[in-house]
Amino acid sequence: MYFLVIASCIGLILRYHFIHPISWLIFPYWLHAHSHLMFLGWVMNVLYLAFVTNYVPATNTRYKKLFVFLQLNLLGMMIAFPLQGYGLFSITFSTLHTMGIALFTYWLYQDTKHQPISASLWLVRKSLLFFLLSAVGPFTLGPLMATGLAQSPWYYSAIYFYLHSQYNGVFVLGCMSLLFYYLEQRGFSFHAQTAILSFRLLVAGTILTYALSVLWTSPGVWVNITGGIGAIIQLASLYYFWRTLQPVLPQLKESVPRLSYYFLYCVWLAYLLKLLLQLLSAWPAIALLAYGNRSYIIVYLHLVLIGVVTFFLIAWYMITNRLGFTKTSLAAIYVAITIGFVVLEGVLISMPLFNHPEYLLFLSSVFITAGFVALLFKK
Repeated sequence: MYFLVIASCIGLILRYHFIHPISWLIFPYWLHAHSHLMFLGWVMNVLYLAFVTNYVPATNTRYKKLFVFLQLNLLGMMIAFPLQGYGLFSITFSTLHTMGIALFTYWLYQDTKHQPISASLWLVRKSLLFFLLSAVGPFTLGPLMATGLAQSPWYYSAIYFYLHSQYNGVFVLGCMSLLFYYLEQRGFSFHAQTAILSFRLLVAGTILTYALSVLWTSPGVWVNITGGIGAIIQLASLYYFWRTLQPVLPQLKESVPRLSYYFLYCVWLAYLLKLLLQLLSAWPAIALLAYGNRSYIIVYLHLVLIGVVTFFLIAWYMITNRLGFTKTSLAAIYVAITIGFVVLEGVLISMPLFNHPEYLLFLSSVFITAGFVALLFKK
C-alpha cells in the first residue's frame, strides 16, 4: 500500500506541474519513477506476497529475504529515477529487481511442481512468465541508446512491449489467479476445463495484441489484422471466462462484502471496455487517432491499471479481510477513488472541450490520491 500511495503522490505532483511548472522537476524522469513504483512497488508486491502466502509453507523463509531485497531495489529506483531517468543507478536497481523476480519464479516453480495444477496455479505461472518476457523491453533500451537509436521507433516499441506484457499479461493473469484461488479455497464448483480454455485464449490473444502497440509506426495492414485477431481471441476468452463464473456468481455475491462486490463489478465493466477498445484500435483510422493523441493512450493505461487491476486488488484486500476499516470508511474511500477515476478518464477523453483541463485533471488526482492515502489508516 505504501508504494501505491507514493506513486499516486508522484502522479499528483506531475499533474500539478501542468498547472504551475516546477523548475527542478524533469517530467520524464519523474514519470519513470511513477510507473515503476506503481507497477513493481504496488501491483507486483501484492502479487508476490499473495503467491507466497497461497502456495509456499510459512516455514520457508527465503522468500522473506528475497522480498526485503526487492524492497531495497524499489527504494533505489524511487530515488534514482527522479534524479537521472534511465541512468546507471536506476537501470542497475531495476535489473537487480528483475533478477530477483526471476529467482522468485524459479523457486515457486520448484516448490509447486508436485502440486496439482489448479486453475489458479496455472495463472500464477503464466503471470510470472509474462514478467520475465516483459524484461526483454527494458533490457534492449541500453543497446538502443548506445547505438544512437534513443527516441527511435525501436526504442518506443521496446517500452510498449514492456508495458503491454505487464498490463495485459502479468497484472491481468495475476489478478485472475487470486480470484480463482479464492473460489477454489471456498469450494465453489466451476468447470475447470472451460476456465483453462479461457486462460489459454487470453494468453494467445495477449501475445497477438502487442501488434496494436506498434500501429503508430504504420507497419502495414497485416499488423492491424494480427492485432485485430488477437483482440477477437481475447473477447472469446472473456466469453468462456463468463461461462466459468456464471454458475458461482450467486455464491460469490453472498460470500464477499457488498462493497467489494461493487468494486468487482467496476472491474468487470472496465475489463470489458478494455477489450472493446483493443478491438476498435485495430481499425487503422482509430489507431492513428489514438496514437496521435497522447491523452487517449493515458486513458487506456489508467483504465487497466486503476479500473481493472487496482480496483480488483482493493476488492481482494476487502474480501480477505486485510483492511481494518469500518463500512462507512470503506464507502468513503470507494466514492473518492471512483469519482476521481471517472473524472480523470472523462476529462482525458474530452480534453478539447475544456479550456483548462489541467485543473480538472489535478482535482481528479486529488480524489484518487486521497482515497489511496485513506487506505493506510485503520479504524
